[in-house]
Amino acid sequence: MPFLVRWPGMVEPGSLGEPTIGLTDLMATMAEITGYALPDDATEDSFSLLPLLTGGDWTTTRAPVIHHSSRGMFAVLDGDWKMVFGNGSGGREQPAGEPFQGPYFLFDLVDDPEETKNVIDQNPDVAARMTEALETIRAGGRSR
Repeated sequence: MPFLVRWPGMVEPGSLGEPTIGLTDLMATMAEITGYALPDDATEDSFSLLPLLTGGDWTTTRAPVIHHSSRGMFAVLDGDWKMVFGNGSGGREQPAGEPFQGPYFLFDLVDDPEETKNVIDQNPDVAARMTEALETIRAGGRSR
């Protein structure tokens, strides 16, 4: 999903960024812009995008981003990979599927941005890493 920003004098017009970001990142970004010190127990999954927006290096080592549908389906986005932890879309596309019921889906977003080819059988190591990441984040209640 595109994230568009217009901030004259701060964000270079026409600039593009590639890092994975999330809506949760707006809290840390706004806090940094305004100089507000967030408590340690607030916005655990938020990373400030200010360096990225102002043309600097965004060297943040981001934990995988978890998506959650209204039907309870989880998906993990990590770099070039997306893994859906259920046997359907979890949303409006059919089949909606059931959360945490196999078969799961793994997509290589570089080779298949439309998410049409499930490559989980060809990439068991990636699937195992993504599964471990989801379990760690869910158990800990935060991504960092």
